[in-house]
Amino acid sequence: RDLHDTVKQNLFALGLQLAAIRNKHKSISELPADFENNLVEAESIAREAQHDLVEIIDQLRPSEDAPKTLGAFLMSSAESLETRLATKVSVMNVPPLMEIDLLRIIRELTTNAVRHGHADLVDLVLSSRSGIAQLSVIDNGQGFDPAKQSDGLGLKSVEHRISTFPNGELRIDAEPNMGTRITVSWSQASDT
Repeated sequence: RDLHDTVKQNLFALGLQLAAIRNKHKSISELPADFENNLVEAESIAREAQHDLVEIIDQLRPSEDAPKTLGAFLMSSAESLETRLATKVSVMNVPPLMEIDLLRIIRELTTNAVRHGHADLVDLVLSSRSGIAQLSVIDNGQGFDPAKQSDGLGLKSVEHRISTFPNGELRIDAEPNMGTRITVSWSQASDT
């Protein structure tokens, strides 16, 4: 509620101010050449921040009908992606016990695949063999160069969460225009 009442309202006000600047300066040709580019970029950043904040608020809001197991969550997330974004998502090989961090990793990686990679197909493969659990998120999007640093927090957040897993590892297989495969693996306790 606090995020909605403060940050979201401030972002909305920022968007209104940017629109007011655009409306006041209809003859942008009188302004410096880079003004229009800067204004367009500021408007884009404000819209993206609003969208991201809405997603965060939705994730924090508990729901009575929220899935209670990882498998139910994955199916629900896949159905949601398919409905909202016309993206085909398949869910396979779901082991029974996982942690909340894994749910957040899945959400981050699937959202990135669609938002940044423009994927229209995302496969989630979750498996366990010989005490090693593995999650792969594979998409047919535009890929990226993993060697280039990103200013975003998404993959940094994923890396941080994985660092808390026993023997947690992250592997990124991606190339521009070739899709992306991100694999997370960690040691499981013997009773899982």
